[in-house]
Amino acid sequence: MGQLLRDWRTARGISQLDLALHARFSARHVSFIEAGGFAHIYRQTPFAAEEKSHIRGVLQFILDRHKPYAAVVLDRYSNCVMGNDASQRLVAALVDPSLLANPVNFLRITYHPCGARRWIVNWDELSRHLLGRAERELGVTTNDPTGAALRVSRAGRMLPIFSCRFTSGRTTSNCACSVPI
Repeated sequence: MGQLLRDWRTARGISQLDLALHARFSARHVSFIEAGGFAHIYRQTPFAAEEKSHIRGVLQFILDRHKPYAAVVLDRYSNCVMGNDASQRLVAALVDPSLLANPVNFLRITYHPCGARRWIVNWDELSRHLLGRAERELGVTTNDPTGAALRVSRAGRMLPIFSCRFTSGRTTSNCACSVPI
């Protein structure tokens, strides 16, 4: 939220004080909101670390209860870190096997011409939404090489499953999945 507010404010040339006066907040409050996204209080712990075993257990519980429907857990780069059996079967049915490198990146398998986009009926509507969402989630000012590499290909070759309609023969079905962690 802090980064979005700062980007919105700076794009319009509004100072924190001006925004605070207009919104009837204190400038200190606006500053706290913007600084909230920049605090480096917590270290980044790998998902596979022992101390995250409880979190993995809870996520696995959710994935198991989601059956028979596909469900996945994605990291901030849309790499699949966990998924239920139904998600593996769905991805295997929709996506060319050459795209299934480990880890599977849902940005790439959605936007790639041999990926899921071939089956998405409302592709024009969905692709615009996903592009905006991915740019917001990956940020535009970070010094993150992984995020930067994903943003470079924004011209339509990749990007998190949101809500879409798949078609196969005469059947159209809705799909909604993405559990960012």
